[in-house]
Amino acid sequence: MTLRSDTGRIPFIFTHIPKTGGTSVRARIHAAAVEAGIETDHIHVPGYGGIPHNQNTDVMSSTDMNKLKQRRLLCLADHGVYGVHERLSMHGAAYFTLLRNPIWTAVSYYYQTMSRLILEADQKHLEYYRARLSESEFEVLLAWRTVPNINRCPRAILLAVVGDKEQSVLFYLGLPYAQSSVAEACRCLRDEYCGFGLLEHMAESLQILRAVGPSWLNGINTIPHHLNRGDYPREPLVSGVETLLRETAAYDLEIYAWAMANFDAIYRASQR
Repeated sequence: MTLRSDTGRIPFIFTHIPKTGGTSVRARIHAAAVEAGIETDHIHVPGYGGIPHNQNTDVMSSTDMNKLKQRRLLCLADHGVYGVHERLSMHGAAYFTLLRNPIWTAVSYYYQTMSRLILEADQKHLEYYRARLSESEFEVLLAWRTVPNINRCPRAILLAVVGDKEQSVLFYLGLPYAQSSVAEACRCLRDEYCGFGLLEHMAESLQILRAVGPSWLNGINTIPHHLNRGDYPREPLVSGVETLLRETAAYDLEIYAWAMANFDAIYRASQR
């Protein structure tokens, strides 16, 4: 962790790993940047300030990235991958991210996906899974367009929904999905990021954020919860499903275990 003392002009990047509470954090980061008087042109937080929610740097064209580079960003909070500071010339940027127990990250992603299919009848999401599942698997998915029940969810569908490697922490750290990447991911969080937080310890995570980020983040003391939470039912896991999820998220679980083991030391350092 790197403690920072600055005038507020250090570029700041929040790597938003999906289903970790990042939508709420992004909202507060955007508000803090605006309150600090940072010009709109120097802020890029999709979903806020008139920027479409899908304008994330990991899916931008080269042309759009060049336009974004010209804005000389001081605040970037999106689903971009680590290393984006080089493409945007955000020299000396302070990176921060939130992690969450991968089991519950996967469950949250599953419920969000099912809620879109069930409650919204979202054709785009139906087509997304049609392209990724066999015909028989897709028929099962369509049959599940009722109240979701994770206790009885078919293995193939559960893996298709929550086993997407693009949801992995490794993806957002710019690393291949492989066992050999786990140690590099932990090193990146330790040496390249100025700090990280855990959703399960939000108050302490915000303390770390204030300590490592630019001074305009000092006013972030609380985070509104569940800004992106759908109105859909949730049920407890049964052992078989949890075992399956642990197999699917094995690499992320190793990274999360490392983060948990180091979190207290990082938090104590942030209080100095």
